Parts: sequence; structure tokens; C-alpha cells
Amino acid sequence: MKCYKCGRNNPSDSTFCNGCATELATQRSHAWNQSVLEPNAWQRFMAKTSLGQKGCLALVGVFLFLGIVRGILNNTSQPRIIPTEQGTSQTPLQSVAPSNTPPASYMQDLPPAQMRGILLESYQAAVSTANPHLNLIKSNITKMKGGYALWLVHSFFTSSSFQIGDDVKVVSAWIDSHRAELDKAQIKRVGFKNESGYLGECWLDLK
Repeated sequence: MKCYKCGRNNPSDSTFCNGCATELATQRSHAWNQSVLEPNAWQRFMAKTSLGQKGCLALVGVFLFLGIVRGILNNTSQPRIIPTEQGTSQTPLQSVAPSNTPPASYMQDLPPAQMRGILLESYQAAVSTANPHLNLIKSNITKMKGGYALWLVHSFFTSSSFQIGDDVKVVSAWIDSHRAELDKAQIKRVGFKNESGYLGECWLDLK
């Protein structure tokens, strides 16, 4: 065993160093304590790996949180879209009333063109709610003699749609609940159109 004081190599069964007479048993205890107190390479690797994993997880969490916040801000900052009178084109409106029942206090100060867009959206929402099996119902506004017409367009709509089922009841009820606004917006007709045009159209005229 090598003496840590003088550096002399001694037999492994020696009790004292042959060079400086230092007790070798104390040196054995000192060496063992050092090996216990000092972390080995595997422990150092595990400590570094654990810290690295925690750092990566924290970074992923930050990016995920920022992505959620950005999505919420984008959804709340985008204006609602309503149809205009040019076919199915759309223009943004910064603030609109609920689509199914626009309050009269909100509608009364709007220009007729803007009222027509909101009413068309409300009409589309009412029919879509009553027909959840119909996807992608389109809408448009057309000019007619004495005013305008609101149309919903779908491949299932035909010239006999108001003669079969409850669609005519849904449309009539919607007209009755919005009659004052429809009159101010100069709406004279509300109806359905077949998307291809070959199966015709049906409508209710406002009196």
C-alpha cells in the first residue's frame, strides 16, 4: 500500500509505513471516505441529464403556453364575417348582435345594407339549426322589384321544399320575429334555392 505522506510502497498487510512510520490503517479510512464523498462519473452524468431534462420540459411548457395565449388573442381579435349583397362574398363587421335574434335597439341605427347582411346571417342560422343534417348551407342577397330577397342555397332545396316538412314553418316563424327589421332593410322576399338551379326555388313574399 502506498503511503500518502512519503509516497513509499508498503506491503498490503503492513500496519505502519516502513519509510515514515505513519499508520496505514488511517490512510485506508481516508481513501474510503474520499471515494464515498466524491461522486463518480455515473452520478455526475445522471445529475447533468436530470437537469437537462428539466430544462427542456420547462422550455416546452413556455412555448406551449405562449401558443395557447396567441390562439386566444387571434380568436378574440378577428372580426365576425357577414354576407353582403354581392352573391356570397363577405365583408368584416367589427361588432354584430347575436345571429338568431338581433335586438331592435341594436338594429335600428344601422344602415339598411348592413341590416340586410345581419338578417341574412340570422336567417341562415335559424334554418341550419332546424336542419342539422344539412351541411354548408350557402346564402346570398339579390335585388328585386321594390327591394331585396334573402336566399339560402343548398343541393337539397327544391321548388317544393316549402310544401314538404317543417321548413316553411321555420321560415315563417323567423319572418314573424324579425318583421320590423325586414321592413326597414327593404326585404320583400325570403326563400330557398337549389344549388344547381335545375330543381328550382321556393319563397315567401312579405306583405
